Amino acid sequence: MLIFICAVCINYISASDLRKNLLGKHVLLAEDNDLNAEIAVTVLEEKGLVIERVKDGVQCLNRIEQMLPGTYDLILMDIQIGAIQKLDE
Repeated sequence: MLIFICAVCINYISASDLRKNLLGKHVLLAEDNDLNAEIAVTVLEEKGLVIERVKDGVQCLNRIEQMLPGTYDLILMDIQIGAIQKLDE
């Protein structure tokens, strides 16, 4: 679902505006499905974003805690990612 939403949103923004606003922005992507992650990374990098990928929500939270504030301009995480759901149980 994450890939579909990203691809749809990006396609509604003009290419020049998108490049200007997103070029070089750092994104932390939490995606546990390798194929979905590969597609998302490809689409987002083609738009000029710098992507760092982790495999689950726990890794995502750990990475955020390890980095300085402002390291990431955007964090994308699947709301059904397994490791975070286990924390809620």
